[in-house]
Amino acid sequence: MTPKRPLHILADRLGRWRVHREGDDQPLSRHANETEAELAATEDEGTAEVIVHDRYERLHRASGSAAADDA
Repeated sequence: MTPKRPLHILADRLGRWRVHREGDDQPLSRHANETEAELAATEDEGTAEVIVHDRYERLHRASGSAAADDA
């Protein structure tokens, strides 16, 4: 089985947060805040990694993602 592509959490210009699968144009979901987006992204146990892009363009792994749990 091939590993799933990472998920990325990004803020839009209006302050909402989107969850995108790496390489896809359309978001998987939209959320009112970063916490909701992280929770939605990390619910999928098979996701290898969830990367959060904060409003200052810094990157960090979501606390519930499989890659963060391995660290």
